[in-house]
Amino acid sequence: MISSFSIKFYLNTRIINGKGESPVYLRVLKDRKKSEVSLNEYILPEKWDAEKQRAKEDKKNSTKNDRQINIAIARVEEKIRDTRYELESEKRPYTSRFLLDILKGNQKTTRLTLLEYFGECTAAFEANKKEYGAPTILHYKRTKLLLERFLKKEGLVNVLLTSVSRKLILDFEQFILVTPNQRLGKCCNRNTTNKYLNKLKCVLGRAYDNEYIQRHPFSGITLKEPKVNKVFLTDEEIEIMTNHKLGGNQSLCRVRDFYIFCVYTGLRFSDASKLTKDSIVKDSKGRLWIEGVQEKTGEYVGIPLIKRARRIYDKYKQFRDETGRLLPVISNQKVNVFLKTISTLCNIKKNITHNTSRHTFATTITLDRGISLKSVSSLLGHKSAKSTEAYIHISKFHLEEVAKKLELAHK
Repeated sequence: MISSFSIKFYLNTRIINGKGESPVYLRVLKDRKKSEVSLNEYILPEKWDAEKQRAKEDKKNSTKNDRQINIAIARVEEKIRDTRYELESEKRPYTSRFLLDILKGNQKTTRLTLLEYFGECTAAFEANKKEYGAPTILHYKRTKLLLERFLKKEGLVNVLLTSVSRKLILDFEQFILVTPNQRLGKCCNRNTTNKYLNKLKCVLGRAYDNEYIQRHPFSGITLKEPKVNKVFLTDEEIEIMTNHKLGGNQSLCRVRDFYIFCVYTGLRFSDASKLTKDSIVKDSKGRLWIEGVQEKTGEYVGIPLIKRARRIYDKYKQFRDETGRLLPVISNQKVNVFLKTISTLCNIKKNITHNTSRHTFATTITLDRGISLKSVSSLLGHKSAKSTEAYIHISKFHLEEVAKKLELAHK
């Protein structure tokens, strides 16, 4: 592919100052993508030679300012020529925007590393609290730490943003899959690996959109989608867990109550753990609702407190009055450890984690009762019903409806 390049100095007559002067602009065109910048030099339109792209110089009418403008243009032209020569000699890709960043004296941009840019993006996302929740920011930070470990291992800590290649991404993917987590001591599964890679993809996409890089390094890379079997409880298992004495262990009972409360509300751990008594609102008919904004998505959600959830809510009235928090809760990790013990005591042979409470709400509690997909999507706080569609494949109600239709069609 032949690379195209051109520059042009022109007078931006759409802008006029109090003296009737317009600014001189530079337009850089690289591979059909243009970037423009003002040189902060002003001149009267009649003194500009559009063909020569210079201020008119003649003995009678030229001024000192006209000559200074031409000198400034010549310096910019020389700077661009030298920079292009340097970049192309080193076989470093560049864009029109990249050249202008150098021209404006942003020396950091010319040697911007992947880790530096990743840090800048994370800071920008963190400042945009309306669109990026705390869990999302935390995952960007964890991705950067993992990327640092990988680049250090490869001796590429200072790899330039413009040098990120397809091979580097694929090597990073393999690193995530085979390198044990420092805290947990085990390797990431495919689903977690994809989450890290998607964060890197987003950062590199931002760099591409802002023309810091010419080509998106993820172009042509398809992340393998793992087959995930969503674990959920049946009605019978919910009853067993709800009514089990758990050996009278109060810690296990509190975790069980918290879990069952989420089974009937569909709340994520991050949202359920932060509920306060102010999160509960009573409507005109006396029904209690959980209302608030989801931490992960920033979406508003309103969930009715049905009888089973109301019983647990009432059970912890004294705790709520004393602390202001809705339910007693410990860390997500400890909740999952306790749930393993609870499932063993209840003889439930499934890998139960707190997230399975949300799966149970989506299937056993709602879809299996004939609640519409759209309504379930709203209760779960999904931005799109596509996220909820995954539960249809494991919903008994929908499978039975399909079976009935098949039987009617093939009598």
